[in-house]
Amino acid sequence: MVSPQTLIDRAKTVLGAKYKWGAKPDPNDPHPTESDCSGFTRWLLGGAGIRLESSSIWQYRAAVKAGLDVPVSEAIDQPGYLLFRFGSDPVTSWPDDRHVTFTVGGGLVAEATGRPHWNIGIYPTSGRTWTHAARIAGLNYNYVGDSMPLRDYETEAIQYLQDRGIFTEQTTDEPGEPDEPVTVRLLAVVLWRTVRHIEELAGDTPPGSGVTADRAAAMISQAVGDLTSRMSSAIAGLS
Repeated sequence: MVSPQTLIDRAKTVLGAKYKWGAKPDPNDPHPTESDCSGFTRWLLGGAGIRLESSSIWQYRAAVKAGLDVPVSEAIDQPGYLLFRFGSDPVTSWPDDRHVTFTVGGGLVAEATGRPHWNIGIYPTSGRTWTHAARIAGLNYNYVGDSMPLRDYETEAIQYLQDRGIFTEQTTDEPGEPDEPVTVRLLAVVLWRTVRHIEELAGDTPPGSGVTADRAAAMISQAVGDLTSRMSSAIAGLS
C-alpha cells in the first residue's frame, strides 16, 4: 500500500505548475504543467496506482459509497486525506462552488488553486471554509515516517517542560526518528499549556480578581480535554 508521505513527495515535484480550470493531466505524466483542483488530486493518486474520478463531486460521492467519508476535524491536521469545500450537498446536488485538496499534515494542504495563487502549491487550511473530508482507499494510514522538524511552539513547549524537570532530554523525539502515533511533541504542547495555566493562576493574584478555584479547575479541564480530543483524532487516523 502507498504511504501518505509518498504522495506528499510526489506533490512537491509539481509545485508552481499553473492552475487551469478543466485541465486534467495524465496520471502517468511525471511533470504536468497545468491542472485544476480535481485534476491534481486525480494525477497525484493516479501516479501511485490509486484511481480517482475526474471531478471533486464524483471523488467525494465515490468516497461516500465506499464508506470513506469522515468529519473535517479528523482530516484537517492529518496527512493523506481528501479535504473538500462544497457550496451545497455534493451527494444530492451539483454545487457550483466546489474544491478538493490533499492534506499533508500540520494544517496544510497540497492543491491546485485559483485565486489568489493560480498554481499548484502547499497552503494553510486556516481561515478557509471546509465542508467535507474523506479517507483514501489504498492508502496506508499506519505508515510511520521520519520525524518532521519540531515547530517553534513545539520546541518552546519541550524546553519549558525540561526547565521544570517534567521532561528530560530522553523524553523527546529526536530528528530522524519515527514519530509515535501520539507523539511526545503533541503531549508537550498540551502539558505546556496546562502548566502555564496553573502557574498563572497560582501567581500573585490580587484579592477579588475573580480567579477562583472553579475557574482554575475549568481551565485545567479544558487543557486535558484538548489532549483527549487530539489523541483520539490521531489514533483514529491510524486505525
